[in-house]
Amino acid sequence: MGGDEFVVMLEGVAVTDTAEAAKARIGEALDAVWVKLPPGIPVGASLGHAVYPDDAGDAEGLYAAADARMYAAKGGAQRDASPGDGR
Repeated sequence: MGGDEFVVMLEGVAVTDTAEAAKARIGEALDAVWVKLPPGIPVGASLGHAVYPDDAGDAEGLYAAADARMYAAKGGAQRDASPGDGR
């Protein structure tokens, strides 16, 4: 089953640790909503991140790096998951 993809852009995030912390907070917020759903409804999220300029110097490159990390989180071997450390 397919799903939707969303982009969250954060201003002033210059280090990977900050991006990973933001990604964790987003995941926690999603988990808090999902526990309220009726049992048997399959939901999930795979999150990726990218930091300028470490991962890319333009919007297209940042999207590609975050997308590769998202697919790596899914376990999607069909995509290149190495725009940096692969996390």
